[in-house]
Amino acid sequence: MTYLLDTNACVDFIRDVGDTRHRMKSKPFGEFCLSSIVVAELIHGAKQSPKPDKHIPATRNFCKKFQVVEFDEAAAEAFGDVRLQLESEGLTIGAYDMLIAAHAKSLGLICVTNDKGFRRVNGLAVEDWR
Repeated sequence: MTYLLDTNACVDFIRDVGDTRHRMKSKPFGEFCLSSIVVAELIHGAKQSPKPDKHIPATRNFCKKFQVVEFDEAAAEAFGDVRLQLESEGLTIGAYDMLIAAHAKSLGLICVTNDKGFRRVNGLAVEDWR
């Protein structure tokens, strides 16, 4: 694995926005994974959509294509570091974004996202494919 996809990168792939789908298809599929936090966000989005009966199964099928990495103790440790770093610098990003950033950092993976807030996390490799 090389890349951990943020929620917005998954949505970009599904909707074929930007260059995400093209860039992903140019690489071996085994290079990509999803955090269990990203899966939770995607399922939440499907459940609150105007067509949950359609979007929930589609979201589950999308997620099954990837290795889903559980948020573990190493990720929790990294989260503590990320949050402390951001708070000490007076910076902020969303709580789920901090969890996803910490997860990618703990695994040494590149986080694919179009959210510029991720760039505030020291030592996190970020690529924007939009």
